[in-house]
Amino acid sequence: MEKFLIEIAKQFYNYVISVEFLTKCKNSIYKVRCSDFSFILRLTEESHRNLKQIESELDFQKYLYNNGADVAKPLQTKLGKSCIIIEIDKLSYIVSAFEFVTGKDWNERVDNTEETFIIIGKALGKIHRLSKGYNPGNIEKRRLWSEQQELQKAGSIFRNHNTMLFNKFTEFMQLMEKEEKRGDNFGLTHGDYLVSNYLIDDHNNIKVIDFDDCEYSWYAADIAICMRCYLFWTEHPDELPMKSNEAEIMHYGLLYGYNFENKITKEMVFDLDKYFKIRDFIELAQLIIQDQLNDIEKILYDMCLDRIVNEKPFLDFNTEQAQKLLYKNE
Repeated sequence: MEKFLIEIAKQFYNYVISVEFLTKCKNSIYKVRCSDFSFILRLTEESHRNLKQIESELDFQKYLYNNGADVAKPLQTKLGKSCIIIEIDKLSYIVSAFEFVTGKDWNERVDNTEETFIIIGKALGKIHRLSKGYNPGNIEKRRLWSEQQELQKAGSIFRNHNTMLFNKFTEFMQLMEKEEKRGDNFGLTHGDYLVSNYLIDDHNNIKVIDFDDCEYSWYAADIAICMRCYLFWTEHPDELPMKSNEAEIMHYGLLYGYNFENKITKEMVFDLDKYFKIRDFIELAQLIIQDQLNDIEKILYDMCLDRIVNEKPFLDFNTEQAQKLLYKNE
């Protein structure tokens, strides 16, 4: 397999020494070692993303990189293509490549401070500011937030599982379809701004990676995804109610950094719970279809269900500092 992947990698660069498997989630990720540098090789099953969808992702990321955003650079083949199609065991894969980023994610770092939130917020603000000027041209337009597979399947999953949950989901989707979509609050977003998708080096330089889930949504949704992942995805998710002070610091830090690059909207300060709820519905749909839940997943299920059915906020925390920052801009 390695020899095969080396030949594939050589379509991007001649002097390949080795290919090392790193991880697999939705995509298979490899590190390619060359004579003078390294890069990332990504294999995506065509059943997950088709060629046009990958091309649209890479076009957006290339646009961001070329305009100064802190994102990993997509690489082209020696023939100038953004990606290629290969076949392994009768399955089609789309191969793309990116510069290798040397930084660490939040969990790998040992020196995170409030300043780190500001760095993360600033990088996101730059992406959103540039997104406002992005025109896909002849490239296939990315999906809307409501078109992602998990939400498309959620209705039937909930209908067969819990009538009240199904009704809550239906009401919520109808409400969000009517939600205001303005030039300053809605556009092409990262879509998965998790702690593992931005890497920071020892000099506090940040690089954002993995635009596989980029989609048209509210910019506030990226803020909510960032906060939800950091606050909720731990070994002890039931500790969330005790994290209000931590959430307040994170929220303000993200928006303070964001404000250097892009205008903060009221949705980012007052209406975050709507965007937290999108992820709760996705989480529940994924958990329900699993054959068996471990102890942590059971806690996640109970907490998400309780918030939705009983109309509880994701987390009560003080937004006073963020409000001051918002009104200072007006």
